[in-house]
Amino acid sequence: MLYSIIDGTGMDYFDFEVLNQTNIMITDSLDFELRPEHKLTLMVDDREGRNSTTEMDVFIVDEDDMTPVFTDVIYESEVYENVEHIVLEVTPKVHAYDQDFGINETVYYSFADISRQNDSNYESGHFNIDHGTADINLISGLDRENLESGKFSLMIRAAQISSHGYPIYSYRDTLASLVVTVLDVNNNAPTMSHAKTSVGICTVRNDYLRNHGRRLRRRK
Repeated sequence: MLYSIIDGTGMDYFDFEVLNQTNIMITDSLDFELRPEHKLTLMVDDREGRNSTTEMDVFIVDEDDMTPVFTDVIYESEVYENVEHIVLEVTPKVHAYDQDFGINETVYYSFADISRQNDSNYESGHFNIDHGTADINLISGLDRENLESGKFSLMIRAAQISSHGYPIYSYRDTLASLVVTVLDVNNNAPTMSHAKTSVGICTVRNDYLRNHGRRLRRRK
């Protein structure tokens, strides 16, 4: 008997073993993300002109070999200064997902130290983040006058939740930026541009006042 693969999407990935033709072997690496299933058409020939065919489906099992990914690289929000205890309206909504679609591991959100020197519980004094939904809460008001360019920047981290308990940043994660524009509120009194103001004094002769004093009084 002669066995062969005569058609199907998996012709480049599978073949019958030479010594034992009832066994099918993998000839090239398989990628679940590229194609989670292959179809094969198998034929057996008795070497005397008689043959038969059948169809075979091969389902690929996903392996955890991909990192999570954010839907955007930069997220933005606006908030008035000195406002606190609100949920930020972020555009677009912060979201990340596991690229291993067959596994679809739950993603855990947190703030991140971009230098990757801090621990996994790195937090901001002004914000906190919901680890499951990525909703960001403003817990302490911001003063625009104390911020360069009136903006506050944070790094958001998304990691596979199964990675917790392992050393920091030794597992699959990804980063994105959050830029919060702080809108000014009229809360500062105006100030003089000069600390001292000069006052001019003029001297008028008595004879001028006798002749023109009444006119001057009318102009007051």
